[in-house]
Amino acid sequence: RYLTPLVLLLLAMLFVAGCASNTSDTEDTSTNDSTDTTDSNDSSDESATDSESDDSRTLTIGLSLDMSSFDIHDHNSTSTEAIHGNMFNYLIKKDPDGNFYEDLVESYENVDDYTWAFKLKEGVTFHNGDELTSADVKFTLERVANDESLREYSHYRQIKEVEIIDDYHFNIITHDPEPILLNRLSRIGSGILPKNYIEEHGWEYFYETPIGTGAFKFVEWARDSHIVFEAYEDYFEGRVEDWDRLVFRVIPEDSTRVAELLT
Repeated sequence: RYLTPLVLLLLAMLFVAGCASNTSDTEDTSTNDSTDTTDSNDSSDESATDSESDDSRTLTIGLSLDMSSFDIHDHNSTSTEAIHGNMFNYLIKKDPDGNFYEDLVESYENVDDYTWAFKLKEGVTFHNGDELTSADVKFTLERVANDESLREYSHYRQIKEVEIIDDYHFNIITHDPEPILLNRLSRIGSGILPKNYIEEHGWEYFYETPIGTGAFKFVEWARDSHIVFEAYEDYFEGRVEDWDRLVFRVIPEDSTRVAELLT
């Protein structure tokens, strides 16, 4: 129940894409590429298998492309965001009908044309045990609002400042009236980062060993092979009941990906 709609949409897209492939093209591709696929993935598949301690408690999802980065602000890929959504939380989310609802925040209010007030849920922790506070929100949003080199900068540059009231209360102040601020906070790149963890260890360490507040925590990323997560025991909405591990496997070939799904 904690997997994002993006993940479910991705699964459907992958299945449809594979089934829609032309039969003759699939046969030709399988003949020409099967050896390359096997050669490149033999060792990685073994590693992914080793990571799955219990298949019945492991959810495996096939991807056509690998994740681009663990930098939530420096990509514009929905498939990458579908992975990020399992280990990061937004302040606000939007349901399929376009209605906003609280994720990390308990409440929010449009105070005036330039100010939105928020209150965080208490007791939310990052995967290293640190509690989420307003300082993490300020660190996250002001980073993407001020760094023009980040791909998501244009969507957040309207934010002038995140004003901390206390550990759980903060205001987002915009340069101009911003009636669609909630929509911006519920789109790609709106996960909240761990300020103290990143300042202590640095960005490169974070990219290699990322943490968030999400239902799953990071275990391993073997580029062009697989990404492994495990359920976070102290997730603020309760531990995931159905799965112990979540594995994203990179399987570029449509026919191979669908065949493995059917198997």
